[in-house]
Amino acid sequence: MIAKKNILIVLSSKSYYRNYITTHAFQALKENFNLHYFLSSEITSFEELDSKNVYFFTPDQKSDAQHLRIFNLLMWANRKKSISFEFRIKRFHQLKLSFPPGTSLVIRFIKTIWRLLQWFLIRFEAYVIATSPFFQLYLNLFTRNLKPHPVLINVLEELTPDLVIYPSSAYEAIGNDVVTQCKRMDITSLFLIDNWDNLSSKSVLWEKPSYISVWGEQSKAHATKIQGIEDSKIFKLGTPRFNSYFKLRDKNLESPYPYKYILFVGTTLPFNEAQALAAMDEVIDRNQSIFPNTKIIYRPHPWRQGEDSISGFALNHVVVDEQLRDAYFKQDFSENIQPEISYYPKLLKNAEFVTGGLTSMVVEATIFRKPFIALVHEDDSPVTTPKNIYNNFTHFRDIKRMKNIIFCDNLKKIDEQFISANKQKLINLNEQTDADRMYFYHNNHKDYSDNLNSICKEIVS
Repeated sequence: MIAKKNILIVLSSKSYYRNYITTHAFQALKENFNLHYFLSSEITSFEELDSKNVYFFTPDQKSDAQHLRIFNLLMWANRKKSISFEFRIKRFHQLKLSFPPGTSLVIRFIKTIWRLLQWFLIRFEAYVIATSPFFQLYLNLFTRNLKPHPVLINVLEELTPDLVIYPSSAYEAIGNDVVTQCKRMDITSLFLIDNWDNLSSKSVLWEKPSYISVWGEQSKAHATKIQGIEDSKIFKLGTPRFNSYFKLRDKNLESPYPYKYILFVGTTLPFNEAQALAAMDEVIDRNQSIFPNTKIIYRPHPWRQGEDSISGFALNHVVVDEQLRDAYFKQDFSENIQPEISYYPKLLKNAEFVTGGLTSMVVEATIFRKPFIALVHEDDSPVTTPKNIYNNFTHFRDIKRMKNIIFCDNLKKIDEQFISANKQKLINLNEQTDADRMYFYHNNHKDYSDNLNSICKEIVS
């Protein structure tokens, strides 16, 4: 009998544990490989794993900060490769001089000087050093003493795995450590890019993994053109979060609500969602013959940065989604909130249509062949208005090709767009919607776990 080869799976956050372990993304690998896990100490619950094969590391805050500084410099140095980089720079380089009420003049003065100094140094490093011909030399000097996490080195030396798998946003310190140490030890590495925008909106990987998986053809292009990864090293794999969607979208799923509803999905980056919901609430009021007994289910993003609230509005038709209701009214949006993935299919399946800001929910709604009203209007947000988000993120540049999307550039037009989406849901655009989606999210009708298993067997053969 041929001995099984070893795979080390690195999970650096609770989100990755939820996205890959609770979805059984590595199930098929167990048949062909010995699996070992390297987990962040932030992951305190891991009942699904065999504890004998689990190792832990504690993130090094100082090293992480140094890595993120390099990522941000690389983002600036490569800003012409993606409009998302330039927009991210604008957001990051804002000078904030506001203080809580009651802050003394002395404290205000000291903190103002300190913030101005930090702001100047950040901008000098970005605008002068990152654009100079000596940037690579500066980068080499800066990273020379930056060592991989010592616990990672120890685990790799103990196991000497045939492959290291790392779910990644392409913006983590431990991910860079994984690639660096794997190269030193001649170990193959595979990054599973976790989200739609990860390769186009954060930075450039300065250490490239041996292989990388992406969502579809669009993000494959981002991997080659923005990240400089060879075409032959890229696999279109998707994400295990959506694995069940294709199995369940044509089945009758019990609705989480006893009435018809339109699903409003919020975003991480802040815009005035309460204002948009108030406008939509009025649409339902004015069009009761079209939307009788219909509610708007407001699903705020579980990690939203916005502070607006519907608490001050008299909304007759808006209900905060039951899964996030408590967190929303407590304004508790942290990584401790990890919504169960199994809830999403029934929520999407039973919606009349979907609306909200631009997030990966655009793709999720499209998988379920739902019309999506995309908010791309101007509002009172300082930087991250829906219009700016649409115009300044590379991965949103192509979404006009999806015919199920209706763009709302003015909330005064929301009546006609609600009516248009309501009509569109009655038209069978299944084949067209699936064809449009394939560019953004590839699906070969096989299980994610089986596809990953095939890729890993190919890589280590």
